[in-house]
Amino acid sequence: LNIAENKLPEARETLESIQDRNNIYVKVVEAELLTHEGKEEEAKSALRNIKMEDLKGDFSLMVTITFLFSHLGMPEEAIAWINTNIYNPSEDEALKAALAEGYSILGMNDEASRLYNELLDVDPYNTEYWIGLANCLFSQGEYNKVIEAADFALISDDNNNEAHSLKANAFLQLNNYEKAREEYKRSDLSPVYRHLFIG
Repeated sequence: LNIAENKLPEARETLESIQDRNNIYVKVVEAELLTHEGKEEEAKSALRNIKMEDLKGDFSLMVTITFLFSHLGMPEEAIAWINTNIYNPSEDEALKAALAEGYSILGMNDEASRLYNELLDVDPYNTEYWIGLANCLFSQGEYNKVIEAADFALISDDNNNEAHSLKANAFLQLNNYEKAREEYKRSDLSPVYRHLFIG
């Protein structure tokens, strides 16, 4: 919480008070804090020393690690970390989903899309997988396919704000301002941003 609020001295004090420095969550927070403190070399070293087996099945941490490498301007390090630590993601759905998100963060949209499609073959009504695929497609400029993917996401969750925002942004790129306006009204845009888009 202190890191999110940019209270870095308080975050450092809290972290230093934790005795179990080998705890994986402590290791990841340490790397994140070093990143915010501008200690990039130390952050890189901390990230490189984390292994997949350390995550103990919490693959959301893999996404955080990938994001931190990317934030440090080291996408190639993130890819190397993934390649070193992941051998066969096909055996675990949670791992495959985390890997898809990690690839998406790194802008590797072809790889991410392939994994999202494989996940959807198994779980075709998973809203998060459709949204992940839609984000990849948006980055690739496939705006009609974005709308299609968002529509599938909305089958399971008609009030999903992110799906409506994705549809709105896609319609905007296609110069369909009326449809974009309708979707922005259904999204969670703040009143200020909503006014910019729909008046």
